[in-house]
Amino acid sequence: MKIIFTNNKELEYIEALETSTFYDNANRRMLQFIVDKDAIALDELNAILSDSTNLTQLHLVNEEEGAENYYDNYEIKMELAMRPEVVMSMEDGTELKEDRIIFKLGKLTTIEKQLKVLGVL
Repeated sequence: MKIIFTNNKELEYIEALETSTFYDNANRRMLQFIVDKDAIALDELNAILSDSTNLTQLHLVNEEEGAENYYDNYEIKMELAMRPEVVMSMEDGTELKEDRIIFKLGKLTTIEKQLKVLGVL
């Protein structure tokens, strides 16, 4: 599975999840991605996510299932981190963890989109 940013940069991801959250004094939609730690350097990903023009339209492609989805206006970088994630749980209760890159993007609210059109945001 891969995400294609507006600037046509591609990034393989392990998991994507869309949820609702309260962030920056607003209820908004959020996309969370989990990425293999070796897929991209954190500095490079931070540069992509810090420029909102790269996030105007996100194109998610799942070649295994033949599915494509487009997400517009997820332009707020909410989180970028590397942390251990459970990749397997054993029957005896032990867990196998690996470092993963996690990043979260927030969707602009309707008011924020209008302010952006007016050049205020």
